[in-house]
Amino acid sequence: MMTSAVPPASLEALSLVLVCVVSVDATLTVSALTRFAQIAQAASNTTNEHMERLVNDAMGQSSQISSALALEHERITAQMRSLRIDKMSRAVRFAVHRVKSFSVADDADLTEQLEGLRQRIGMGSERSP
Repeated sequence: MMTSAVPPASLEALSLVLVCVVSVDATLTVSALTRFAQIAQAASNTTNEHMERLVNDAMGQSSQISSALALEHERITAQMRSLRIDKMSRAVRFAVHRVKSFSVADDADLTEQLEGLRQRIGMGSERSP
């Protein structure tokens, strides 16, 4: 047997040294992985902040462009409306104004007016008592 040539105290010392080496290796590995995780998290945070700023800037520019387009659309629409109105005769402009200012009464008023009209022309009420 091979173990009989090596004294047991030497084997215990060698095993203790190997345990120390494995422990040091594990400790250094955990330390390196922890540091790597911190670096990766910092890089991720930096990237996220950069992307948020980029998206916010793009959204801000998009809303500015959107409002500028809306204003331009309103301006062009007003110009076109003005050109159309200028081409209309006075009678047509008056009719458009009357249609624009026309308002509808609520349903109860319309029903009362209809009943009054029926009474006046002699049709009577179609509602049952």
